[in-house]
Amino acid sequence: MIAFIQRDKFWKAQVAQLDMNSRGEITILPQVTGQLVEFGSAVDFENKFRKLMIFYKEILPTRGWTRYKRINLEYDGQIIAE
Repeated sequence: MIAFIQRDKFWKAQVAQLDMNSRGEITILPQVTGQLVEFGSAVDFENKFRKLMIFYKEILPTRGWTRYKRINLEYDGQIIAE
């Protein structure tokens, strides 16, 4: 997952910090937006990054960049934003 982030220009600039808890669940702290991104495990991480890109391109520009505090990408086929 770290190699994937390093190879992608956008994600390399956007991901400021990765935190992993004792259960292997990852939280991403973005460089620009203020939301905590609850990523879940690194399983299927490329798909989770695709969902996050959809959130950045389609949801934030229409709903507002500061509207959401937390994004959860853990579940298949869902983007949960609060």
